[in-house]
Amino acid sequence: MNRKQCISGTEIASMVNNDAISGNYVMPQWPGYEQDCAAREPLRLYCDYASVARQQWKNVAIVSANNMAVHGIINLFKTLYPLCLQIFSDAKSLQYSLMVAKNFHPDIIIWIDARVQRLAGMSSLAIQISRRMPGVKQLMLSECIPSALTVRLRGVRVASLNTPISELTKIMKACLVPVERTGGLFSGRFMTPGQWRTIRLLIKGLSVRQVAELNGISPKTVWGREEEVMRQLNLQGHVQKAWFYRSITEVLEDMPGLGRHKRGRRR
Repeated sequence: MNRKQCISGTEIASMVNNDAISGNYVMPQWPGYEQDCAAREPLRLYCDYASVARQQWKNVAIVSANNMAVHGIINLFKTLYPLCLQIFSDAKSLQYSLMVAKNFHPDIIIWIDARVQRLAGMSSLAIQISRRMPGVKQLMLSECIPSALTVRLRGVRVASLNTPISELTKIMKACLVPVERTGGLFSGRFMTPGQWRTIRLLIKGLSVRQVAELNGISPKTVWGREEEVMRQLNLQGHVQKAWFYRSITEVLEDMPGLGRHKRGRRR
């Protein structure tokens, strides 16, 4: 059995003196040790008991062996949003949970390490996650991050551990901004019905010219719709486009009715 270093929510809760009314709690130091990540349950931290029923939980993964930094980040995050929290002692633990056990699906991943030497291992996994899971927001905190590494970490927010609390709060709020889904899959901020029809036909294997003829549009419009969707999702290159198409195909196989919408004027 694969066993990795990881702390469960129940264990954290047992070590946390949590006052639900005041929101104050103390998280002591804990040792890292081997546990089966698949058996771990995340810890839920409430932001406002009066409005929890109306709020959506944010799944947050924190990767760090620096307990003091983790304590500070949790205290700050807890004032902003109700969290479903999982703490990992190293990048390998998170990689196991995401790609092997597949028992935790974070909305946000926070990487914390004061030592620049250890950022290489974290950054390689962060880059891999940003490519395979573009919807996951990531924040990397360290005392000093080389500019060359910052360029590689495209799609990952980077900040110094010496950042003032006010600025760090702004960065975290940006990570917590919920995605507006007023129109579901066809929200104007993501994909229009016309773009969705184009993508589905391309996935079926039709050529650009065939898609254009079926929709009564020009091939240039077909290319434009596809490129706009790729831009919205921050996907580049043939590999990422193939990953996107395969993901949609798998979802449609599980939920054939997804994407149906009322007939109206074509866009």
